[in-house]
Amino acid sequence: MSFDSYLFQTLQKKQEFISQIMTSKSPVRTCDDMDEQALSYAEIKALCAGDPLIAEKMGLDVEVAKLRMLKASHKSQQYRMEDDLRLNFPKQIESSKAAIDGYRGDTERIQMNTVIVAKGISPMTIGKSTFDERKEAGTALIEACRGMPGMGPERIGSYRGFEVSISFDAFNKEYKCHLKGAMTYSVPLGTDPVGNITRIDNALERMSDMLRTAEEKLETLYIQVENAKTELTRPFPKEAELAEKSARLTELDTLLNLDNRNEPDSDARDSETPVKNTPVVNPDRDKKQPPVQQLKAQTAPLPSKEDKKAEATTAKPTQEKTKKKRHDER
Repeated sequence: MSFDSYLFQTLQKKQEFISQIMTSKSPVRTCDDMDEQALSYAEIKALCAGDPLIAEKMGLDVEVAKLRMLKASHKSQQYRMEDDLRLNFPKQIESSKAAIDGYRGDTERIQMNTVIVAKGISPMTIGKSTFDERKEAGTALIEACRGMPGMGPERIGSYRGFEVSISFDAFNKEYKCHLKGAMTYSVPLGTDPVGNITRIDNALERMSDMLRTAEEKLETLYIQVENAKTELTRPFPKEAELAEKSARLTELDTLLNLDNRNEPDSDARDSETPVKNTPVVNPDRDKKQPPVQQLKAQTAPLPSKEDKKAEATTAKPTQEKTKKKRHDER
């Protein structure tokens, strides 16, 4: 394996990564990042020497990193399932049960307070007036919206056993009618009086569909709880493969001596060899002086400051006499 083949292999991996995105098919949620790996000195040495183990090691590095990422994702998913079983699922189940009870109670409320008539509607009370005609009831509802002092909600009457209140939605810039029983049902209002009453009736008639949806959601939650309990007992499916490849990678690191990156070379070891201190011997001095004098010269103490001062005092008159003699000769 050469440097050229290594670089082309890296480019191939990058192309595989880019091809995961640049496709006409539906894109996947995750992609493998094939980035260029930095080579150490030991890897470069093995690469230059043509060692086939370096290619195996580089491949294992990528595979082991990917397996470890999958294992981390598996653990994260299990932690999320534990949170769902401990917190989220119980709250959602209680909410679904409350919604089912509310829809059932509102269904009975409608049946008990609905008056079947050939024409018109069940009596609707708005303010102090009661209406059984669609147009009249719708007109009174629009007038109540126009006379509302604030944005609401404000209770204005009752209809088919439900409390009727209105409010203004500033975001959508429209009025809404709210029917409150065990549950609350909101209906947007328009400018057509008859159409507003029809919208309210349709919202109440859809209650059976809402009940069915809530029951299906509760059943789905129970299934999700059982599936989460089952998934928590399953280990990482590729644990054996990860252990095998990790062991092989450790073995390759040992064979390629990649762990001992800071080992000194021969030159450094030679420079660190201690040098013995050998005394410098003056052969002329050793020849002229007898052994006893040599020993005294080697062991003689250094002159002190007082000795140096006395020697300087003695030498000063001698120097003056020498200068005077030379002057007389001239």
